[in-house]
Amino acid sequence: MENQSFTTGMYVNCQILNSNMMLVYWIYDANNYTVYAGNQSWTGTTSNNSNFNWSVGGLSTGNYTFHAELSVNGTFV
Repeated sequence: MENQSFTTGMYVNCQILNSNMMLVYWIYDANNYTVYAGNQSWTGTTSNNSNFNWSVGGLSTGNYTFHAELSVNGTFV
């Protein structure tokens, strides 16, 4: 349906203590056009996991894909 929301989540199951963790994410449509992008950064803690959720509203009817990349201290993992 028109103007629906796209909600997705990402979790990191194994943080690296005191490291700079970063998730870069984007949502793209069937034509590979990026409709939303962002990033989330944090410092790794003794907690084993981190959870992040995003929601994008007002999207046209169609198929969408969520993509995320994780880097630790600037190195893609």
